[in-house]
Amino acid sequence: MNHSVFLSYSSDDKTIANAVCAGLESHQIRCWIAPRDVGPGQDWAATIVDAIEQCEIFVVILSTGSNKSSQVLREVERAVNAGKIVIPFRIEDLVPSKSLGYFLSVSHWLDAMTGPMEEHIDELSTNIKRLIEGKGEEDIPQDVPTGIDGPSLLSRAGAQLQDTAKTQNKLYLIIIALLVIVVSGGVWFVFVERNHQQPVQQQMNGGMMESWNDNGNWR
Repeated sequence: MNHSVFLSYSSDDKTIANAVCAGLESHQIRCWIAPRDVGPGQDWAATIVDAIEQCEIFVVILSTGSNKSSQVLREVERAVNAGKIVIPFRIEDLVPSKSLGYFLSVSHWLDAMTGPMEEHIDELSTNIKRLIEGKGEEDIPQDVPTGIDGPSLLSRAGAQLQDTAKTQNKLYLIIIALLVIVVSGGVWFVFVERNHQQPVQQQMNGGMMESWNDNGNWR
């Protein structure tokens, strides 16, 4: 059976992926999802490649699991190279890794981190139907959310990392300054203590010398 959507996900998110699949198909949007659509005896890799090439929309469940999944990265790369429309469906508050983010620099992502998951799946269905039907931006109803701006998110994440680096640099400078003060204080203390001990030692030596008479006998 032909499918319109390929669902890419980490095995950690299998429950959510199945819910997305069921929700889209309840809106008459046929999905391809592993392992359901991998037939007995079929070559897994070849089947996935064929499924990606035959789909119209590629949806990736974006999470901590998929962010570090080499399999998801390969699927996303394949979809991008095949010229497919890629929709990241973000279920966790995170920024993609550099490798994954490189391929996910698309116009909009869909956020599904708060509120009922059913509403986010309905939103995803609406956007997919619009894309499949080939409607232009001017045909999008004003009440249909289009998600978040992916590149802007990546830019904000980069700015946040820069701010964090600046804060860390300031902290390092403060620590270094404190170490310099401590070391300088220690050196000063040793210097003062040494200068203080020298007169005392000289007085003791002088007193001992005076205790001997001219004949070298102890008085």
